[in-house]
Amino acid sequence: GAGTNVANTWAPELYYDEEEQEYLVVWASNLNNGPHKLYSFTTTDFNSFTAPAEFYYAGQTVIDGMIARDEANDRYLMAVKDELNGFKNVWLATSADAQGPYVRGAAPVIGPGSGIEPNAVEGPSIIKIGDTWQLHYDAYGAGYLGVATSTDLQTWVNRTAEAKLPNTVN
Repeated sequence: GAGTNVANTWAPELYYDEEEQEYLVVWASNLNNGPHKLYSFTTTDFNSFTAPAEFYYAGQTVIDGMIARDEANDRYLMAVKDELNGFKNVWLATSADAQGPYVRGAAPVIGPGSGIEPNAVEGPSIIKIGDTWQLHYDAYGAGYLGVATSTDLQTWVNRTAEAKLPNTVN
C-alpha cells in the first residue's frame, strides 16, 4: 500500500517535561505534500520512544516550535513560526500542559503586522532571564538576528539595535 512521504524534518526541539518526567521532542514536517505541522514524540531514556504524533497545527503552515515554562502564569508557552494569512510571523501559543494542546495567541508577537518587526521571521527562541522574557528570532530575508523583550508577555520592545547581534545569516 501507499506509505507516508515525509519531505523533511526541521528544527527539532527538546524539552524536559518535569510533570511527566519525560523528554518531549518537537519538530516540523510536511507529510504527503501537505502543510508543515509540528509533530512530537516522548522518551524517558532515548532508547525507547512513543510513536510520532501531530503536536500542533493551527490551520496554516507552522514550523520552529520552542517550549518554555511560564511559572508566573502556571502555563507553558510555545514560540512558533506561523504562516497565518500568508505572513511569516512568530506567535506565542499557550497550554496548561507542556505536551499541549496549545492555543495560538490573539496576534503575532514578531513579524509583519506585529509592530515589532516588519520583516518575515522564523526560528524563535524564548527564555526568561530575571523578570524579563527574551524572544530571539531570525529575520532571514533581511539578513539579521533580532530580539524583543517583555516583562508581561503582552507588551514587547524591539531590542535588536541595542543588542548589536552579529549577522550570522550571510
